[in-house]
Amino acid sequence: MRAPLLVPFLALVLAVAGCNKPHPALTEASGVVHFRGSGFSLEPGDGWVLLNTRRLAKDSPDVVVCQPVLDGRLGTIQVVQLGDRISESEAVARVSRAYDADPLADADSLFRDDFQADSGHNLLVFTYSRHAAGEPSRPLNHQTNYVARTRGGRWIAICAQTGGIEETRQVADMVKRTLREIPPVTPTPAPGA
Repeated sequence: MRAPLLVPFLALVLAVAGCNKPHPALTEASGVVHFRGSGFSLEPGDGWVLLNTRRLAKDSPDVVVCQPVLDGRLGTIQVVQLGDRISESEAVARVSRAYDADPLADADSLFRDDFQADSGHNLLVFTYSRHAAGEPSRPLNHQTNYVARTRGGRWIAICAQTGGIEETRQVADMVKRTLREIPPVTPTPAPGA
């Protein structure tokens, strides 16, 4: 039985540690988007708008929304923290709870897959379709959650809500090509310290 929906508007995604490629230059021209507090960035390309919103989804004790949110013709992307130093099974359980609590989720459409981003991170991918309220035969959109872990132990989910299968594929290609772990900042010692 599904719990009432007071859960993130977008589902959860994970990208696992192991980044071997250098991080691209952090300039406006590069199009690199850092999701504050996630430890990861994406390079979405043209056609995406950055929304600095307090929350697109309802915050819960399980997840913290990382800013900004991306919105574009392919859909909406939101990144959330699932937790620090939790097990992979707990990160997966938090994604599953969001699915179970979504009253628009097609109960028979949940699909799990794994893939490796070009950066070397292993991603757990959870995809399901959603239907219009009260109309199970009318498809509404698709929810994909890419779940990953930083080398420091933080689990995150990149939540993408897309209109159709083609948009879902294009977002998956972008995540696979551009997901990078942001190197932790090393403080510069104070002079004379």
